[in-house]
Amino acid sequence: MTGVVLGLAANWLPLRRLEWLAEEFRLKAREQWAMVPPTGEVVLLAVDEETLATQKQWPFLRSVHGQLMEFLGKAPEVRPAVMSWDFVFTEETYDPKLDAMFADSLGTTGYPILMGAFTDPAARGIFSQGKAATTLGLTKPLVLPEEVVRGLPDMAGMQIPILPLLKTTRFMLLDADADEDGVIRKIPLIVRVGDRVFPGLAMGTLMTYWHAGPDKLDVKLGDRIIVHTAQGEQRIPIDERGFYHLNYRYEMRPEGGTEGIPVASYQKTLDELYPWAAFGDAMPKLPVSGKILVVGQTATGLTDIGPSPLRSQSGKVLVHLNAIENILREDYLVRTPVWPGLVLMLVIGLGTAWVLDRTRGYYYTIVVGLLVVAAVGNWGLLIAANLMVPLAVPLVAFGVQQAAVTMLKIREEQANRDRIRGMFATYVSPALVDRMVRSGEEPKLGGVEEEITAYFSDIESFSSFSEKLKPQQLVELMNEYLTACTDIVQAEGGTLDKYIGDALVAMYGAPLVLPNHGHRAVVAALRVHRRCDELRTKWKNEQAEKGWPDIVTNLQTRIGLNVGRAVVGNMGSHTRFNYTMMGDTVNLAARMESGAKAYGVYTLVTESVVEASRKAEPDAVLFRPLDRIVVKGRTQPAAVFEAMALRADAEATGGRMAECAAIFAEGLARYYAQDWEGARALFARSEVLEAHEKNNPSKVMLERVALMRAHPPGADWDGVWRMTSK
Repeated sequence: MTGVVLGLAANWLPLRRLEWLAEEFRLKAREQWAMVPPTGEVVLLAVDEETLATQKQWPFLRSVHGQLMEFLGKAPEVRPAVMSWDFVFTEETYDPKLDAMFADSLGTTGYPILMGAFTDPAARGIFSQGKAATTLGLTKPLVLPEEVVRGLPDMAGMQIPILPLLKTTRFMLLDADADEDGVIRKIPLIVRVGDRVFPGLAMGTLMTYWHAGPDKLDVKLGDRIIVHTAQGEQRIPIDERGFYHLNYRYEMRPEGGTEGIPVASYQKTLDELYPWAAFGDAMPKLPVSGKILVVGQTATGLTDIGPSPLRSQSGKVLVHLNAIENILREDYLVRTPVWPGLVLMLVIGLGTAWVLDRTRGYYYTIVVGLLVVAAVGNWGLLIAANLMVPLAVPLVAFGVQQAAVTMLKIREEQANRDRIRGMFATYVSPALVDRMVRSGEEPKLGGVEEEITAYFSDIESFSSFSEKLKPQQLVELMNEYLTACTDIVQAEGGTLDKYIGDALVAMYGAPLVLPNHGHRAVVAALRVHRRCDELRTKWKNEQAEKGWPDIVTNLQTRIGLNVGRAVVGNMGSHTRFNYTMMGDTVNLAARMESGAKAYGVYTLVTESVVEASRKAEPDAVLFRPLDRIVVKGRTQPAAVFEAMALRADAEATGGRMAECAAIFAEGLARYYAQDWEGARALFARSEVLEAHEKNNPSKVMLERVALMRAHPPGADWDGVWRMTSK
């Protein structure tokens, strides 16, 4: 019964998604272990990251495209057999003369060029430049029997290139609709618009490559397209709607790679051709002569980027390139119905259940073994015969048949534990999750007031990192840095609230009460600084290998802490929420992190943090008072301190750090007493002992004393410094 239900529900979206995942897993495994080299007859001219960085806009000026076409037209040695554009020119630019010049450059290349068009059911007809098209130019519809035309779905409308391009190029359709998960698995080879049929990109490109006219196709819907060429018949399988199902093999590879489709950068090609065309330099060796050249987008952030069966983000032009490669190699994917595999698995399941009733000790071993054999066998069929046999639905049926009762019991026993783990495992340390599970303590959700320690950290001058590092380097650096910080925060019992770019926000004392949370937060902050010292050494050793700039090897992070009462709980909308904290305590902690810069320190804490730490372990951390301030946005003054180091680390400096703190504190007392000369002398002494020369609290206070001497605050001065910025 289960098998019948699942078989009938195989087109239900959740099961289809599961089947798609199973297909992608097999395709990725095939890519790793059984790669088939491409024909080498197809080259991608990629609008890549370098091209966008150089041109600084998208779409490009058409004069840029025209320049490239002019250069290629001058160079017989690098002329492709056909050039197809995987984007459209359906709108006029601000200057029709530029459009005409672009079209003229295409007409002088000496090889056929295909431009993109797209279907538009809302248009109800064929349109160019926003008006009903009066001509198709050089493009001819396919010559097909009326019954074939009627059998194709009518897309009703179409947008075609601008009129000047119709005179010098032909067009083909770029339609490639994705499935519900965003992945394109099939494309139309032929598309009907009204009573006319036009080729898609893959079909149009190959027909041009094979010199096959629009009357050289025989179409049997649900079976195949036969293309009659001078070399013989080319048979291409299609479904009843004229779609070709991709045998997806190739993704982006470096130019000239042996496993991927050759790729030429649009910008590099333009740069290589320019000297030759302008000055007669040596002809560049471009890999396009006599081949199929497809122009498409691969730069991230462009509209023509999406998931593929092999990558989470890929240029959609790879869809068409895979189809062309498949057809050139006759490398076709064969999809089988779900029923044979489903029936086979259920029959095996029935036999297994009967046997395993008598050998319970081997139940799970045999069940798992059968599942592995089915998965590996299915993968083997894909490699050996290009057979894509449905896997997910048969395995789901087998699993339900064998394990329903067992899974229900396990689910019943572990429901509470799974709920707690699932709720907090992403932002609470594993040790704390285990403690919650063992205690059975229910976290209070929805917003409750608790005493916590709010923790904020941020990288000093992070905007400079974004400017000086490549995106891939920046991601690698941030992953390593945030992993190190998060591990330490959670090891000390903290709860991760969120990441905001390079910033890390955490809380101590929620969702479960954490004894001595203020002290543990300080320890975590100082351990983070110690770990950053180790990372800076590591990055410095990697400079030659990874090209880290000096800004990486000098990375510093600033941390702000505050203890107080705040509202914590799941906050957000009914459909999307986050376990977080809110309140004045949190805001003041954030001000501590940003305010640390003004004093030249890297851990700025409130008096409440100092009291909490000294109450837990009086001598574990070396603090020094810095100031009494009113931060922007608040009216109440707050005493602020620097957490200089763990006592053991401070002692390792031979007493220098403790001496600096003591002299600074004396200077601060003189400062509050308005003994400006005494304060100046003490701050000058402590400045010599500071760990950082350029910016440090002693230097800041020396400047402050000079200001006070020039403008005395008066006898009623309360010693509070009012900050004017965050």
